Amino acid sequence: MAAIPNILSIAGFDPSAGAGVLADIKTAEANGVYACGVMTSLTYQNDSDFEDVDWLNTEHIIRQIQVLSRRLSFAAIKIGLISDVKALQTIVSYVQEIFPDAPIIWDPILSASAGYDFHSFDNTDEWFTVLKEITLITPNRPEAQQIFKTIDEISIRRMIANKFLSSVLIKGGHSDDDKCNDVLITASEKFLFEGSKLTDFQKHGTGCILSTAIACNLAKGMSIIEACRKGKDYVTKAIASNDSLLAYHYIN
Repeated sequence: MAAIPNILSIAGFDPSAGAGVLADIKTAEANGVYACGVMTSLTYQNDSDFEDVDWLNTEHIIRQIQVLSRRLSFAAIKIGLISDVKALQTIVSYVQEIFPDAPIIWDPILSASAGYDFHSFDNTDEWFTVLKEITLITPNRPEAQQIFKTIDEISIRRMIANKFLSSVLIKGGHSDDDKCNDVLITASEKFLFEGSKLTDFQKHGTGCILSTAIACNLAKGMSIIEACRKGKDYVTKAIASNDSLLAYHYIN
């Protein structure tokens, strides 16, 4: 029996396990992939309230990756909550050096759903320098607005092409209607993944779940289009899994 692929989640620790490293590992197991977790921060939160965050020193993040790399190789890297652009640059450069063939997916968590702001995209040139090295970023609409200063798809596609940026999956959960359409934008084209909002169900950590599911699909050899399509299918099932704020995970 062939071994299943490994992915690495580099993300925050959420005690409720609805988001961050714990949610990523559950998502990976349910999608037929083995996940290891590297902690970037300790958060003080539950499924509905976010109080504070303590950031790990970047050196400590790299040390966690180093010891894992002695024994394991990873077919995809998912990065979640990070302290700032310099930490992201250091992490991306390091994982590219030791896992050069692994796609990198970054879920740019700029604020908690409870309203706690982590960081902003004031210095876009500095952020764009590291975004060139990332395979896919998965912002929601407010995050896309902060990153690109627009949510116009043509403008974003032009910016991706001009600045040699990564592909972008803009999540549709913050739309003004009952649609939840995700849009994958590359330098040359776009792909629409249609969906409807599940108004009777809300979940904590959906961005973590989606980006990890996509990483799993890429690790299994899917194209980025199919990986995003199947990732959306999985997070929809997770949202509908129960009527609490914490998703149940199961074999996809």
